Amino acid sequence: MLQVAIAADKRYGPIYNQAMAEVMLDSVMRRRFNPESRTPIFIIGYSGAGQMAIGAATYLREWSKGPVYVISLGGIFSSDEGILAADHVFHLWGENDKA
Repeated sequence: MLQVAIAADKRYGPIYNQAMAEVMLDSVMRRRFNPESRTPIFIIGYSGAGQMAIGAATYLREWSKGPVYVISLGGIFSSDEGILAADHVFHLWGENDKA
């Protein structure tokens, strides 16, 4: 839960979210992803990782020419800029989810 709070925080969130985006981009580039291509990026976040996915979307959108999609599986997130930076946010939850 602490990671979610840091990612959502206006003071520390930008640095944390940028680092998360760098780790994600490095990971896909090791698998021959080219940020200059129009290949889409899908970020899937479950529970608290929904906030981390939204936070990273801002930076991935800047660094990649392809669309960035966020898929939240019962995730929680704040009113982060990444919601608008992502090309689309899919927020999925079930009837029995408490949130």
